[in-house]
Amino acid sequence: MTKLEVGRLIAAAAANWPQLQERDLAPTAALWERMLADIPYELAERALAKVLATARFFPTVAEIRSAALELTQGRRKTAAEAWDEVTQAMRRYGYYSEAEALASMTPEVAAMCQRFGWRDMCSCEDVEVLRGQFRKAWEAQQDAEREMAVLPAPIREMIQVASERVPSLGAGNKATHVGHAHDERRRLADPGRADVACAKGSFKSLGGWIDTGRDVADAEGEEG
Repeated sequence: MTKLEVGRLIAAAAANWPQLQERDLAPTAALWERMLADIPYELAERALAKVLATARFFPTVAEIRSAALELTQGRRKTAAEAWDEVTQAMRRYGYYSEAEALASMTPEVAAMCQRFGWRDMCSCEDVEVLRGQFRKAWEAQQDAEREMAVLPAPIREMIQVASERVPSLGAGNKATHVGHAHDERRRLADPGRADVACAKGSFKSLGGWIDTGRDVADAEGEEG
């Protein structure tokens, strides 16, 4: 997104809280520009509208990114729905027809069954225990995938690089490198409300922040 587009988002959000319009929201705008950079403006605008519909506080980066994810990915399969696929495949294909059973399920459910071991699942005598274990594993995976998906692209890439480097490192270094990735996530985490609460001055200063971006763009155009 451009600075002008981010400025429009900030203005729309501030319009919902008139008391904030006399504050300096340029720091918040700079944060949004960095943390929402990988989201198209049209999607960010829809996500912000979704957040504003129920928000009681000034929108945060986390809320906007979560709303954008919900708008693009839709509703995820619940653990109960996933387990229903498993039980249907068990009844239809049983212990010996693993390939056919896995092919009959959606990819994510089949992948979870492979983690458990299809034949181990079919031969489990305590179905209720198996169902509980499956539910916990499914929900944990869904939470982890959602948490990763909602992160800005640079942070996802940083975590991916750290995870790829871990196998070749000692246990101590593993904690260090993964910790660095999570530290960066915390550094770029959403201080939007703090920015709004601590900012002083006039809301008009947001125009200066946008103009700065225009000046840079004009200068680069002249050089080109």
